Amino acid sequence: MIGNTDDHLKNFLMLHNDEGWRLSPAFDLVPNIGFNREHVLRIGLDNRPPDLETLLQEAGHFGLKRRQQAKEVVMEVHEAVLEWPAIFTANKVPAKDAESIGRDISQRLEKCLR
Repeated sequence: MIGNTDDHLKNFLMLHNDEGWRLSPAFDLVPNIGFNREHVLRIGLDNRPPDLETLLQEAGHFGLKRRQQAKEVVMEVHEAVLEWPAIFTANKVPAKDAESIGRDISQRLEKCLR
C-alpha cells in the first residue's frame, strides 16, 4: 500500500521462539514512487499492485481462510498507512519528499480498496 516494490525474498524474515515460527515485523519498506509499479514478487497472477479482490483471494494461501478475517487484516493495514502524514512529520521527512511520496501513497491507498 506504500509502493514498496523491492519485495524480494531477502526482505522477508522468519523468527522462531518457544511458540514456533512467525513472520518478522516489517522492515526495509521504501516507497518506489511513480516509476515502477511492478512488484519483484507477484501477488496473485500479476506483478502489478493488487486490488482488494486479489488480496482477499490470496489471503487463503497465508492462513487467512475466512474472507472477513482477510478483509479485516487488509483494512487494519490500510488504516495504519493512512497515518503516513503524522509518521512523516514525526520523522522529519522534508516537505518536498513528503508531498511527492505522500501523493503516491494516497493514490495507492485509494486504488487498493477498489
